[in-house]
Amino acid sequence: MVRVFRACVFSQLGWVGLWVFVLALGGAWGEEPGLRVYAHLLNPREHPDDARRAVKPPDWARFGGRTRFTTLRSFRVEDGRIVGFREELDKYTQRFRLGDVIWPSYPILFASNLGELAGEIRRRKLFLFDIWGYVPGSGPGSYWQQFHPPEGVFELLERKLSGRWLGMDVGSRTGVISAVTRGRWSPPRRTGLRSI
Repeated sequence: MVRVFRACVFSQLGWVGLWVFVLALGGAWGEEPGLRVYAHLLNPREHPDDARRAVKPPDWARFGGRTRFTTLRSFRVEDGRIVGFREELDKYTQRFRLGDVIWPSYPILFASNLGELAGEIRRRKLFLFDIWGYVPGSGPGSYWQQFHPPEGVFELLERKLSGRWLGMDVGSRTGVISAVTRGRWSPPRRTGLRSI
């Protein structure tokens, strides 16, 4: 447990350190052409594309004007039910205070008690973000895979969580998708002169 806690803290501290380094570099380079470091929060409502998109990214007000951290990347699912989620939420969000944006993996979408988890997240005023593990083009046999979520599952999350459901993203999946599915998209690499 201590090892997991240390890893989470060091991981979060590592990101903070990276941003401090980036900001320091930005200050050292000053106003050189082509390099701009924004030391202020961006408001997505001020972006010209915001008005033309049906789905809006969360703005600073959605988070109560506070910086939030993600935590709790998975829940235990047994016999089609999420088990021990109240205890896990207590541990990650109250005892160790690692964050309040829950970022779990996809097996919870298939659990019969997903609505209970969503209700508990709302009751605790937490956020639910980006159910991870979906990789288009991949098949069974790996944790990452392509799947069809049960009908109505996203409507349930929107209904139960409202603005506390932050939705899904495509994010940094490009590398994962390439690594998992490259054999399906291109022939295997050959060696020797015949492959030229």
